Amino acid sequence: MSRVTNGWGQRGSAAATIAARLTFENLTRKFDDKYALRGVSLDIEPAETMCLLGPSGCGKTTLLRIAAGIEWPDAGRVLFNHQEVVGPNVFVPPEKRGIGLMFQDFALFPHLSIVKNVMFGLRMLEPAQAHRVAMAALVRVGLEAYAEDYPHVLSGGQQQRVALARAIAPRPSVMFMDEPFSGLDPRLRDHMREETMAILKEMRATSVIVTHQAEEAMRMGDRIAVMRGGRVLQVGTSEDIYNHPNSLFVARVFSEMNEMDCRAVGGYVDTVFGKFEVPKTITSDDVTVGVRFRALSLNEQGMGVPGRVIDRKFLGDAALIEIVVNGLDTPLKVRLRENLAPLTGEEIFVELDKDKALILESDD
Repeated sequence: MSRVTNGWGQRGSAAATIAARLTFENLTRKFDDKYALRGVSLDIEPAETMCLLGPSGCGKTTLLRIAAGIEWPDAGRVLFNHQEVVGPNVFVPPEKRGIGLMFQDFALFPHLSIVKNVMFGLRMLEPAQAHRVAMAALVRVGLEAYAEDYPHVLSGGQQQRVALARAIAPRPSVMFMDEPFSGLDPRLRDHMREETMAILKEMRATSVIVTHQAEEAMRMGDRIAVMRGGRVLQVGTSEDIYNHPNSLFVARVFSEMNEMDCRAVGGYVDTVFGKFEVPKTITSDDVTVGVRFRALSLNEQGMGVPGRVIDRKFLGDAALIEIVVNGLDTPLKVRLRENLAPLTGEEIFVELDKDKALILESDD
């Protein structure tokens, strides 16, 4: 027998909550002789979505777990609306913080029905009221018809929606999400992201989302905090960080680049594309000029640097071209619309949009 739901994707009315300001003050966490966090401070506005972006082991999950009350810091404080929930002499239990949690493994209880999974976080309510609230959450994610089924009969995407319903049912003031879409296939992941963000915006909850994918962070975050080695390297909007990274590491997190290692002389570096002024914030003479693939263009009119195409990879609507250029040890990579891409072996000229060159201190 077929089932009919209200249709995941139809905008509903997730109950609004009172968003909290979330503040991390000088948080430090050490496991044996290794630091997971090194004095992290971060202030997140009420109803803001903050993405913690960085590679595995950079400390982003540890930061989230401390804020959620699953881990304890060695030093520092966490505040909700200027009220300390974690500190040297304070620890507010997770269930009293008004938070919602979503993990990448869904963490559903296999022995409980779908509706009872959602009711699990509503134990402070009377059973009948908890059931009504849980069903309202399932309606919002389009799974009310599966309320009495068990998790094993659901697809991965449906299980993720149950986890989301369970997280939003108590109307949390802060939502914590640890790589919640990493286990889904790309098409479903995009759909889940869009719908999850729609619900978070309806709820007006403050949200902290852990991810290692720059595109996901740019699509979801009002702001992004880039982390490395237990530290926050840069905080800002996706546009600000993408266009003005403060380090080579941050630039690499957001996209692949052609990198030209140079030596600064008199405040300038010379490259095959000309001379560039070194920002005064850079104190080292070892400088890297970063050029994203799309910052380069090709022409046959003799404008730019001469080169020869040595490889051409079809990527659907785009093509990735590799070009050898005199003066560079490694080929330049250029991303173009597929119908504009030259053939392997063609002689071509490469131009750089100099405004898009990134002049950064070299990173050991």
